[in-house]
Amino acid sequence: MARREWPLVVFTLLGQTAVGAFWLAAVPLALKGRGAVEAGGLSVGFFIYGGIAALVGIAAVSSFLHLGRPWWAFLALNNLKNSWLSREILGELLFMFLTAGLAFLEWMRPGCTGRSAILRGVVVVAGFCGLFFLFGMARVYMLDTVPAWRNLHTPASFLVSVLLLGSLASAAYLSRLAGKGGGSGVPSVRFLLQVALAAAIAGLAVTALLTPRVGIFGSRVETLRAPTAGGIVPLLAARGLLLAGVGAAVLLCWNHLDAALLWAAAAGGVAAEGIGRWLFYAVYSRIGV
Repeated sequence: MARREWPLVVFTLLGQTAVGAFWLAAVPLALKGRGAVEAGGLSVGFFIYGGIAALVGIAAVSSFLHLGRPWWAFLALNNLKNSWLSREILGELLFMFLTAGLAFLEWMRPGCTGRSAILRGVVVVAGFCGLFFLFGMARVYMLDTVPAWRNLHTPASFLVSVLLLGSLASAAYLSRLAGKGGGSGVPSVRFLLQVALAAAIAGLAVTALLTPRVGIFGSRVETLRAPTAGGIVPLLAARGLLLAGVGAAVLLCWNHLDAALLWAAAAGGVAAEGIGRWLFYAVYSRIGV
């Protein structure tokens, strides 16, 4: 894989983690309307919204590093009518600004997003901006000129990253609150563990069934800058072992939350999705090149 594509690995994984965490943790927190649980003098909402906004901001910066001339990045919004790349960036910026705004409001008035119908509406709008961001991200890669990407593997693998990383990151953070007796008004960690387990199983299925060149139903298109099938299999085996380890860690936390184990599971999820995304960029074909 070309060195200049590593920023895209960081961009896509961070962006997907942020949107997953928003829908799995931030939206339920706001819609429950029970008020915020205090953590270190600031509300839980501040840390959730602020952390998500920071993830999207880092993702945006990393995506600029992929450009030959990062200072011209603002020109990417010039073609909203025809370009999914422009729409993806628009969705990303809207999502980032809305989540940063929600964090600011929680900092000014802790707990207000849990009680105000208007602000709960802003949370929902931000959530849909996040979904638009993800949809645009998937459409950017489903190109006629790259048949290895124009198939079910692209949206399926992206969705696995959203659910796995979003749920693990949220569960790891919220488990700290539960350990301190701060469980009121926050999303259920058990629900997040259920999502993480389902996503890990789905990740194993997507890897075995849809991975280009080696998956049972994966694209068989020959690739230009791809490792050989023999080189892909060990990486996929490592990814499978990591996903299995994530699932095992989640099950160990099922009845007794362990924040350290959850953070280890989150690290394993990041490693597994990092391998998957590396292969995503490494295995492709350009027609006519």
